[in-house]
Amino acid sequence: MTFRSNAGICRSLIAIVRRGTRLAAAAVFAGSIISILGEPAAHAQESRSLDLGAQPGSYACAINSNGMAVGIKDSLGLDTSHAFAWTETGGLIDLGTLGGTFSFACAVNDNGMAAGYSAAPGNRAVHLFVWTSANGIVDIGSLNGDRFSAASAINNDGMVVGTSASHAFVWTQARGLIDIGTFGDGCCSSARAVNALGMVVG
Repeated sequence: MTFRSNAGICRSLIAIVRRGTRLAAAAVFAGSIISILGEPAAHAQESRSLDLGAQPGSYACAINSNGMAVGIKDSLGLDTSHAFAWTETGGLIDLGTLGGTFSFACAVNDNGMAAGYSAAPGNRAVHLFVWTSANGIVDIGSLNGDRFSAASAINNDGMVVGTSASHAFVWTQARGLIDIGTFGDGCCSSARAVNALGMVVG
């Protein structure tokens, strides 16, 4: 999907584009009129943009089939940016951090469970988190006590995949963090996506 800014202002905001009863994430430019190019004419009247109310520099990263979007707000100040969740009924929700100054939500499933990463107290480490409206933001830790872990994707069973200690991992509530490993004597791996069957690619 391509966007054109008549004013050419490059401060990005987040928006949701509605097509009928479906919602799709879109990035827009502040203070300008946005045209969606390359769409069939029949779709034009079905689409509208919704300003999610975040600061300039914010953007959405993922959206589920119920129209819940997640991402990062005020990313122009990366050391103080916070993960957010947005729904049409609940509006913009700050997901908080794991005690540090920044967080980033990367993925959300159809049950409203979000995953991402956040700075720990003192910004001495960055850890994977999962978030639900019931439990809030929860530190999942890292592989082998590494200072870094981050989510890439989550499926509807709550299986999270990502990277920690330069290795791909899978996490579930029941089994915790599992190191997927590497090919042969390789040093690194990264998990990028997971499907409903629990198949992981990276």
